[in-house]
Amino acid sequence: MSATFALNNSSTATLTGQLHADTVNALLELGRAAIQHTDQQQFTIDLSAVDDSSSAGVALLLAWRQVAHLMSKQLIFKNIPARMQSIIDFSNLNDVLSISR
Repeated sequence: MSATFALNNSSTATLTGQLHADTVNALLELGRAAIQHTDQQQFTIDLSAVDDSSSAGVALLLAWRQVAHLMSKQLIFKNIPARMQSIIDFSNLNDVLSISR
């Protein structure tokens, strides 16, 4: 299993692959650095290329959300995969995570 975080420009990134316990740790710091170093007030992460996700993927989004909150930046997630969205729905996290539908 693998996953990647690719910075598209100063305000958007793309997440790809499979988000599970053995892949999210490597992504945590990449996303954190991108959010912290952007000069934009809003940062968007596109998840359309995520093939699969467990609750570890949702935990990753929450960790990035916390970083953005501490930096007073708006973090938006778009194209959430269905399986990940069902975990978010079940956990009542829709109001916590800013998801573009």
